[in-house]
Parts: sequence; structure tokens; C-alpha cells
Amino acid sequence: MAFEYFNSEQRRNYFIKKGFSDNVFYFASFFNLVIIILAILIFIKQDLTNIGYGEILLAIALSLQSYLLAKKYTIYHLDKSNPVNRFDLALIDYFEILINEARKENIQQIEPEYVFQKASLCDEGKMMMMRLGVSYETKSKNSPQNFKPAFSPQLINLISLIKSEVIVFEDLMLQIVESSEPVKEFLKDITVSEKEIKPLLDWLRKMHEKPKRSWEDDTLVAGVGEDWSFGYSPVLSRYSYDLSKHFPDPHLHLAVFGHSDIISEMETVLSKPGKNNVLLVGEPGVGKKTIVNALALKMAQGKSVSALHYKRIKQLDVGSLLAGAAQGELEARINGALSDAVNAGNLILYIDNFQSLVGGYEHRREEVGGIDASQFILPYLQSSGLQVIASITPDEYFDRVKSNSSVAESFEKIDVEPANAEDTFAIMLQGLNLLEYKYKTIFTAQVLKEIIKLSDRYMHEVPFPEKALRLMQEAAVTFASTNFVILQTKQIDELISKKAHVPVGDVKEEEKDKLLNLESFLHQRVIGQEDAITAVADALRRARSGLTSGKRPVGVFLFMGPTGVGKTETAKALAESYFGSEKQMIRLDMSEYQDANSLDRLIGTVNNPNGILNVAIEESPFSLILLDELEKADKNILNLFLSVFEDGRMTDPRGKVLDFTNSIIIATSNAGSELIREKVAANQADGLKELLIEDLQQKGVFTPEFINRFDGVIVFKPLTEDQTAQVAQLMINQLNIQLKDKNITVEVAEDALAKLSQIGYDPQFGARPMRRVIQERVENLLAKKMLSGEIGEHQTVQIGLEEIK
Repeated sequence: MAFEYFNSEQRRNYFIKKGFSDNVFYFASFFNLVIIILAILIFIKQDLTNIGYGEILLAIALSLQSYLLAKKYTIYHLDKSNPVNRFDLALIDYFEILINEARKENIQQIEPEYVFQKASLCDEGKMMMMRLGVSYETKSKNSPQNFKPAFSPQLINLISLIKSEVIVFEDLMLQIVESSEPVKEFLKDITVSEKEIKPLLDWLRKMHEKPKRSWEDDTLVAGVGEDWSFGYSPVLSRYSYDLSKHFPDPHLHLAVFGHSDIISEMETVLSKPGKNNVLLVGEPGVGKKTIVNALALKMAQGKSVSALHYKRIKQLDVGSLLAGAAQGELEARINGALSDAVNAGNLILYIDNFQSLVGGYEHRREEVGGIDASQFILPYLQSSGLQVIASITPDEYFDRVKSNSSVAESFEKIDVEPANAEDTFAIMLQGLNLLEYKYKTIFTAQVLKEIIKLSDRYMHEVPFPEKALRLMQEAAVTFASTNFVILQTKQIDELISKKAHVPVGDVKEEEKDKLLNLESFLHQRVIGQEDAITAVADALRRARSGLTSGKRPVGVFLFMGPTGVGKTETAKALAESYFGSEKQMIRLDMSEYQDANSLDRLIGTVNNPNGILNVAIEESPFSLILLDELEKADKNILNLFLSVFEDGRMTDPRGKVLDFTNSIIIATSNAGSELIREKVAANQADGLKELLIEDLQQKGVFTPEFINRFDGVIVFKPLTEDQTAQVAQLMINQLNIQLKDKNITVEVAEDALAKLSQIGYDPQFGARPMRRVIQERVENLLAKKMLSGEIGEHQTVQIGLEEIK
């Protein structure tokens, strides 16, 4: 049968239902109840003259109530070959609104785009458009004209493609999004992709799902003897709780986006004979507990594999088990609880934070209550009478399980990876309604995407979905209101900027001026070295303008040149300008990493993961990393940095990924210094960088592959006499900043400054001795005069040539 809307059976059914509202049903039912009570009163009086009237009243009331019930609950068998007869009544209601609007606006033919455009005229559409951050459509105030608009072939065709047994609003919207190019373009303009529409519509579908009536329920409800069927377990009951009792609603569904395959794998392991214990290994926040809860719910509802039907999962409360227990008592508690679980026969025991019950590797073994509890647990793990699901972090797995082969072999290890961005978006939608209601804040799809993007880039201490959920919660609390407000992406930018101490979002005028004049700012601390300053300034401007991929460090540079020419000072100035302080610099003296064992000290080992670089980058992911004298490092360390420079990531010996994508990496090298001095002295600086790189490669200092990983190789040239004098003046300026709170100003005569620059410059060490010279010739002089009272506040101190000799 072809598409037919106006004469469809479902449309007629809609008008019947609409005319017979719930209010009519309840009013008529109440009226019937009054008649029934009246009839009963007549029967009670046993008045033979009126008993006939009572029978008539009762018959009328029962007949009318039967009619009312039939009218309200009768399910009509419709001809499903007409797609309209598969519409639910809410969708028919929306189509009636559409038809009326089309008549008001003289729309002769309703297209898919018109259906999408007018979506906010129904309740489901309002919620969809609110989440998309789109303004609501308003109903036309024109009078409807007397015609029936047609439905376009495109709309009829896409409706026919919907395979659902009952077609609802969300089905239609999804089909329009997938089929209509103008709608796709509209979504692109508001930065929402097709991939994000599906979870949004799934969320909307769950919002409007009606629970089944009791007689339609296909799940079983436990009886009064429910607990008896699981055996008498007094000790276990004291130290555990039943996860299935957290889910009283038999229609409850727990979303485990991206982890349904893990639940299936767990069911397979738990159903097989032999080794059928499961160990979930994943970082905190990846959803290990949610996975176990979802399995417990599935089992309680009888929807899991047959071997697990109606089994229970009980979680062992390790905290109460260990609390206040001496050695002998703890052993009795553990044996008692596990024996109860075995005797019950149809229980699966869940142990969260499994590391609490097992010791570490031999030289660092940690014991529980003076013993290693694994010796009591192991016999139960190896028996077929008890099944265990345990969860643990990767670090603790290496420390406490992998090193204990007997415990490790008792489990089937399942790795739980963090959710991806798409699954995280869907997970965030699930708990959004309560959060929005509590804090009176509305999160649009664009804001949720911004939270995902920024938490992924700037929050590395926890994985997805936890970090996105945390930032969403923090945003709701931070921007809470007494009236509902729609959050903007710039508010999320401001929030993450404060948390990470880095600029995020649109560039403001003050920052824009600083970026455009960054060379001048850097030259306040660095004299000369124009090429170096320009290169790093360009890198910062690219990063702040969003032109970097986010998959590499912000910038990777190799500074080459003699000692004392400004390489380290440039790095400090860069840390201050981009990260807000030169304290945000991690400095590694690579001359300390020359031997074969250096790699272990730098990135740790399986047994000792706290390498110097690991700890530093985890504590300060937004920092400048200075690799001083890189050419002196062991070759294995240079190979390690190949992946860091290229991918912005490094994997430690335990498999943990360290993120360098928010870092600026600067390596310095004194290799080739003599060649630089020689060419500069001979006035042959043209092509010096290429000549220097070729020389280093020929000598095997750095490989071509390693050199090519840098965004820029920058040659720092020896300072001239004029530049050395500028360095001296720069240090005097810094001294005046220190004296500012004492209201004392130092002025050094020109000839005295020339003398300081002459003394402070060394051909081999550049301007490095200058700071010591300033301390000895200027600061010591000032200290004596201040202590003697010769200099007081609000004074300007003149220092001449005679005073510094």
C-alpha cells in the first residue's frame, strides 16, 4: 500500500484518542464508581422493591466501564503496509501541527527540510533544538487556508526507509539528517556532526520512552523467599552488598557505550569451566565499576547468557573487612566470607581495588594487617566453587598481580580502555538532565563538544569519560544560576584556562597585542639572536591561533651555539611569555644521562615507574622542557625522544602513555661551537646553519632523522661588544626591579658599564660570567652602602668607573 496520510487508520485512531482524553476517562470512571457504590448500598439494604433498580444500575455501570476500558486500552490491528499506520500517536500529533503551519504559510508541499525546521513546535523537537543550541520556531499567526498540503516524494521515500516497527519522532529526525543535504549543511554550520546527532536522538528517545505496563513485563519479580535461594551466608552478608538490589526498576538500562564487548567477554569467561575469574585492568575513571553494575543488572533481569541467568553479583566491602582486624581475625573474616560465597553456589564475588588484598613485588611487598592476604584468597581463586570479578589499575597490576604468577594465572585479564570522544559525548548526555535541573544550566551540543575537546587536551590526570564528566560538573557548579541559563563555549574556555594556566579560546585584545609584539617582549630578556627570537615567536603565534594539530608538542627547537650567548635565557623568557612563569620550565642536564643505565633513571622501570621525566611531565604537563647539552646524552635516550618530538607522546616501561602535546621542547647543544666562532670571526656566517648541521651529521653527533624532527634548528652566534654591554645593562635593569620595593634606583655611568661588559665577557663562556661580575662589583658595593646608612629609601645611586675597579 502506498503512503497515505489523511485517510490512514492511525490518523483516525489519533482523533478518537484525542477526543477521548485521560480527563474524560477518569471523570467517567469516577461517575461509574459512584453508581456502583449506590447499587451496592441498595443491595445491602435488601429492599426488595428497589433491588431491581440496583441490578440495572450495576449493569449500566459495568457496561460503561467495559466500554471505557476498551476505548482506552484496545490495541487496533492496523495495515502496516501504509507507513503512516506505523507512526506513534505523538508523531501523528506533530504532523497535524505541520499541516496546520503549512496551511498558514501557504506551503503546498511539505519537504523533509520543513519537517526538520519546524521540529521545535512539538515537545520532543523543543528538547532537540535546545540541545543543538538553536532558537525555537514560533507558530504562525496567520489564519490557515482551506487546502491539504501534499507530502513531497523525498519525504515519502525517506519515511519508507525507516525499518522500525513503530516510527517515532527520533526515527524520522535521524532519517532526515542522514538523507537531506541542506540539513547536513545546517548542522555543519552549527558545528554538529551526523555522528553526534545519533546519541543525541537516542538520549531524546529514552527521555520519552514509556515503561511497560505490568502485564506486558517479560522479567521476573523475586518472591519473599528470594534470599533463601542463595544460601545462608552470615559472614559474607556482613562484609558485602548485593549489586542487583541497586536496581529495583526492572526496566532500568545502564549505558556502557563502547564497553558492551567487554561485558560479552566477561560473560564468556564466567560461563566456561576452569579458569573463570575475571580481572578488569584500567585507569581510574574508565568505567570498570559501571561495567560490573551493567553485568549485574543484565543477570538480575535474566538477559545474560543462560549459565549466568539470575545469578547475583555481590561486592566485597574490603574497607569493612579490613577495619580493626588483627592478623588472626582478618584470616577468619576472609575465610568466612569466601566460604559463604562458595556454599551459596550461585554468587559471583566482585572485589574492587583488588590491590588492597594482595602484596606487591618481593622487595616492596606491602601486607594487609601484617599478612599478605593473597595466601588466603588463592585457594578459593584456584577452586571451581567460587567465581570472582576483580578490578585494579595498570600500575597496581604490575606491582601486585603480575609479579605473583599464582594469582595472575587464576584470572582472565581484560583491559578496559578509556572511552573515545564519541562515546564520551553519549555518556555525558545520560546524566545531563539532573545536573541541569540542579544548577539551572543548559549544556548545548557545542558546549559538550568543547568540554570533550578541552578536557582531552588539557586534563591528563584521568581518562575519558571521567575527565569530561568532571569538567561538566565543574562548569555546572561554576556557572550555576537561579534561572535557567544556556552555557556558551567561551565560558568553558575561561574555566579550563584558569585550571591549566594557559590561554584558551579566542584571543583577546591585550593578548593579541602581546603576541603580535612577542619579539619585543622576548628581547627584554634576550640580547641579539634575532633568528632564534623570530622562530620561537612564530611558533607561539601558530599555537595560540589554533594552527597546530594538537598531536605534537607546541614547538620543538634545537638551539646551537657557544656557552653564554642566551640559549637558556631564551628558554626562560619563552616559558614566562607562554606559560606565565619561568618556573614552568623543566630543566634536564643531559650530561647526567650518558651511560647505558640513564634511560631507567629518566623514564623509570617496570618495578620503579617514577622516572625523573615521568614525574615532571605528569606534575607539570603545561611546561617548557629544556634538554640542556643534549649531544651528551646516551644514544638510547636520543632514540626515545624521536617519538616525543614527532608524536608528542612517549610510552613508559609499564605501557603508560605520557603526553607532551602541551609542552614546548627546547634542546641546547654546544657541539660545533668552534665552527660557529670560526665562521663568525671570518665574517662567513651565511649558510652557517646548513654547514653546522652537515658537520654534526658527519661526526655522528646527531642523525639526519633526529635533526629532521625539530621545527627549527637555530644557531646562536657569539655576542658582539655592543651586545655584551646591552647584557650588562639588562642585568642592571633587573637589579633595579629587585630594589623597587626599597625605592632605590641604580644608575651606572657609561664608562663603568663598558668596563663591566669588558670584565664580564669571556671568549669561551660568552656573557655567562657577567652575573658574577655584577654581583661582585655592583651588588656588593650597594650592600655595604645600605648597611652603613649611606644609602636610604627614595635615593638614586650613581656608580662610576672608579667604584667598580
